[in-house]
Amino acid sequence: VLILCFKDQSWPVRDAACIASGLFITGFPEESKTALHELYHLWFGHLSDNISSVREDSAYALENVIRTYKNDAIDKIMEVFDEEIPKVKDQKNQSIKNKDLSNVTLFGVAERFKYDNDESVHSG
Repeated sequence: VLILCFKDQSWPVRDAACIASGLFITGFPEESKTALHELYHLWFGHLSDNISSVREDSAYALENVIRTYKNDAIDKIMEVFDEEIPKVKDQKNQSIKNKDLSNVTLFGVAERFKYDNDESVHSG
């Protein structure tokens, strides 16, 4: 289920998946090994998400992977970084892609209503 959350359209769900997966790895390192290949792919992909907190929390997850798997994780991460970091010099100083788009979305933090905790409107 957690891996499905990485692919969700809602950025808060993707963000939470990054955090949760990093914490899961630290708590269940042996059980996580079977999913590591796919998780690496998702973490690396989320490092370029358009939402900064998703990028940050993906890096946080990779930090936990390094703490858990040590040199094996460092080798895997450095292999990708060595390939991707040189591409930074080819980026423009300022991105103008999508500059005319507004930040309007259906997704985001769940809206709170005044009756959320009103027991009289909820069935038990």
